[in-house]
Amino acid sequence: MDKQKVLSAGVCDFMLPLLLELCTAAKHKPYANQINLGVCCTIPEELNKYVKENDIQLLTHSDPMDIINDSDYQNSLRKYCHEYDALNWRPAWVARYNSVIANRGIIKTKGYFVYANRELRMT
Repeated sequence: MDKQKVLSAGVCDFMLPLLLELCTAAKHKPYANQINLGVCCTIPEELNKYVKENDIQLLTHSDPMDIINDSDYQNSLRKYCHEYDALNWRPAWVARYNSVIANRGIIKTKGYFVYANRELRMT
């Protein structure tokens, strides 16, 4: 952000304690916090007050909580490697990203980053 390569970054599903911790520790606060309406039907009053006071947009999304499960991830890996190399992988976290054309609101690119762990079993 300091070099103007990234203009803004947001977070997803941060309730007030985690958002407070991030804003206190981070050099740049998030421009937005997306809340999943499937989990949280009403926005907590304290969270709503905090984002207004700190100029953070509060947005909503309806992404599934489990974006990719173990089985689907392993099936995806099988397309690109040997079946045995795809065994025992588990996604630890998934981050969705998109880039938007400035001042137009048009999504230029979007995708996911997945960090996965593999449990090796010696038998």
